Amino acid sequence: MKRTALSAVLDAAFVFVATAAVVFTAVRFYSSLTAAIVAAISSAVGITIIFRMSAVKRSAAYALKKKDAEMMENVLDALSLMQEAALNAYFTALLKKSETPFEEENGRLILTDTNTEIFYYFTFGETYEGRIIEFYKQAEKGRNIFVFGREFSEKTYALSKRFAGRIKLLDGAGLFLAMKKYDCFPEVKPLSFTAKRKINLPKALFSKRRARQYFLYGLTMEFFSFFVFYPAYYLIFGSALVLFSIVCYFFGIKDAPPQENPFRE
Repeated sequence: MKRTALSAVLDAAFVFVATAAVVFTAVRFYSSLTAAIVAAISSAVGITIIFRMSAVKRSAAYALKKKDAEMMENVLDALSLMQEAALNAYFTALLKKSETPFEEENGRLILTDTNTEIFYYFTFGETYEGRIIEFYKQAEKGRNIFVFGREFSEKTYALSKRFAGRIKLLDGAGLFLAMKKYDCFPEVKPLSFTAKRKINLPKALFSKRRARQYFLYGLTMEFFSFFVFYPAYYLIFGSALVLFSIVCYFFGIKDAPPQENPFRE
């Protein structure tokens, strides 16, 4: 049996047992043993069916997101391997498709509406603040700059805010949305190596936006501690999750701020 299938079976079994335990305990307090068993089984079957139907929908949505994520990595890899002339050609096509007013000057693309000069820094890692400052110094005096990059660090976002709107950033995720909207993608060539992207575990586990999830998981475990034979396990881990949610809420890593998109809405 595949791991995903086994996981689905275990999830469904947990929902069935948990629902049956809750309903049985509640009905048995007011009615007979037979009524409690019938109510528990019928409720557990109904809730498990509903859970599986929603899980199938979620898995389909996840498959689409995963496909988009893989496609985004491929196109960002392609941009990271391009020379500046090729990048200019691609972004010229994207700006034309989005009907964004621009002009070319000395090999640079200029957004005429906002007098903003476009720069690129696509790498296989984060885009760092030192390079952003170099772009700012290269720009024509009095112009804003718009930097397209694969991924920006929190320090880079913080640095851009210090320039009162003169430096604007758009990372690969924001750019990919524009690519999809205008159906304009760079040519993707197969790479001769497989580059596995590192998972940022601190960012994934200690994200501020996960605080609510940890809190709900913790309360759920504490609730079920009233209906199981080993309540200490549920109480300890439930309380730990609640405390962890508080830590994440106050000290967790914040997501990147909303980014401005230069392309026409």
